[in-house]
Amino acid sequence: MPIQILSKCVAGHATILMTLYYNKPGAAHVTEVLAEAQQKVQRAETSNFLRFLQNEQVRNASSLVISNDRAGAAALEQSAPGSWIVGDIGICPVGGTRCEQGGQVQNSTASKPLYSPVPGGAKNCVRCRFFITGPAFLAGLVARFNAVGVSLTTAAERLRTLEKEIYRLEEAAFDGRDQDQSDKIGLAYDRRDRVLDEVDSIAHTWHANYRLIERCKVAMSTAGEAEDKKLALVLGGGLADLRAALAECTEFELYDAVCQRANVYPNENVLVANLRRGRLLDALLSRNGRTAVFAALSEAEALAVGNQFVELLMARVGRADTNALVEGRLLLDELGMTDEVERLLSVNKVASSQLLELRKTA
Repeated sequence: MPIQILSKCVAGHATILMTLYYNKPGAAHVTEVLAEAQQKVQRAETSNFLRFLQNEQVRNASSLVISNDRAGAAALEQSAPGSWIVGDIGICPVGGTRCEQGGQVQNSTASKPLYSPVPGGAKNCVRCRFFITGPAFLAGLVARFNAVGVSLTTAAERLRTLEKEIYRLEEAAFDGRDQDQSDKIGLAYDRRDRVLDEVDSIAHTWHANYRLIERCKVAMSTAGEAEDKKLALVLGGGLADLRAALAECTEFELYDAVCQRANVYPNENVLVANLRRGRLLDALLSRNGRTAVFAALSEAEALAVGNQFVELLMARVGRADTNALVEGRLLLDELGMTDEVERLLSVNKVASSQLLELRKTA
């Protein structure tokens, strides 16, 4: 991850979104494919990639097999395919049993090297030396990149809040307004340092994820015609037709990207993204004289209704005006969207009420 991009995110000057799209003229946009058939495509391509890996000669010669360390390839050789764990972002060839040894070597000069645990904790596969991935998992890697971006955004917010508190305490002590600030300042620094360590760990995970995406892109661009046919990523498209792009976006767009992919690529950050997107959408409704909706819905309902709501806005008025609505620079009446939004929310409000009644009688 370029340092200038990472520093802007931590400092709060920008939010970064990784998008996946087709480069081939006339091909359907990836969001449509993900919405309509990505689960089916992912299952098919995962099976394809597993068959691909089971051929020793092919996997050893192919640039489409990507790992963080030679230990990944060695683990493939030493294990049976039935013991591999296949996830959204890649494959664990050691069956998820060696997270405590998945980090860097601690004593490389010893006869039997000692390895540290996976940085960032168990199951943080993108930083594990055994992890195997490839272009077949590019969509999952992109979804994970955005989800980690949500974690980085929230952790960076806490860091900036604590730094402001330290500045306030030190200013008060320096001006003589409060001479008994030493203990408070010490505690504030301790809390800040813990959050700083968290931000550092998340940023390294984000970078590791980004590096794997970039390596997948390079692998796709250099793949031979035979490999392209064997490992087509999407129905009706080849490896060369798919691209991943990094771009600045609003926080709303980042949250929405994570929510829109949640049904295909669920992760622990969907809850935060869903809550924050719901607050922004409720604020949009309040500014337009409508009752807040999302705060009263369950998590699953808020996710489904929010996805429909944003899809409607994007389809009718486009990205720029959708952001303007969320930020309060435009109103629904100005865009002629009031009736459509009212119909969408009314239908879902009725459905939610029926669900609530069913829960009460259950």
